[in-house]
Amino acid sequence: ALVLALALNMTLISLSMGATLSFLAVKLEDNLGAAPVLIGVAFAIQNFAAGIAQPVVGRFADLYSRRMLICLGLGLSAAMLVVLGLLQSLPLVLVVLAGVGVASALSMVTGGAMQVVAGRRVGMGSVLGLIAAGNGVGILVGSVVGGLLVDAFNIDAAFYFGAIAMLAGVPLFYFLT
Repeated sequence: ALVLALALNMTLISLSMGATLSFLAVKLEDNLGAAPVLIGVAFAIQNFAAGIAQPVVGRFADLYSRRMLICLGLGLSAAMLVVLGLLQSLPLVLVVLAGVGVASALSMVTGGAMQVVAGRRVGMGSVLGLIAAGNGVGILVGSVVGGLLVDAFNIDAAFYFGAIAMLAGVPLFYFLT
């Protein structure tokens, strides 16, 4: 059940990221008038915040409930994606993207720690193969669904869909683990 939970978790995270990151630059440029350099800064801020948070989160994953940390990361990510869909201010979007980086560190680093545990039980290659497959399928489907939603509604629909995918992961992960 742990391997299934981890694979589904990665699929839903990637589904969400495929839907939102595929269209973040479009939102920044078309809706908020961001220049290309600011779009680059926006992506850099998210990754910088995740990078700073990862060692701290790694320590938390050794001390606290990994299950709860992943659920917290998913819930925070979902909330911030909703906020990103609502925001129409570039400086606030940059701040929220830093929060997305920290929240993603919670679920990704802690998930990595759980992958090691599952890999020791079932085989590391098998676990990593399933999780990588979930990642690929999630990004593929998320990007297409995000595009369909943007065409049917507006750019913010991709962020709301991403939030729903993240939220769907919370009870699934919790009960499967």
